[in-house]
Amino acid sequence: QRAEAIGSVLRSCASIVVLAIAVVLVLGELGINLAPILASAGVVGVALGFGAQNLVKDFIAGIGIILEDQYG
Repeated sequence: QRAEAIGSVLRSCASIVVLAIAVVLVLGELGINLAPILASAGVVGVALGFGAQNLVKDFIAGIGIILEDQYG
């Protein structure tokens, strides 16, 4: 179950990364200027990072619990 859960998380992360790269490449091929989009994505990422610190801490703690099999 632990390997299945970790595999699911990694698949989701990989899918998001591949989708984001594909969107950026498609927009670049359409001739859209990517600099403002990437800059605003960075600003939004920082804002979300500060706003969701507790959520990220809980997520990392949960991954640690799964990896260490603390419930088992």
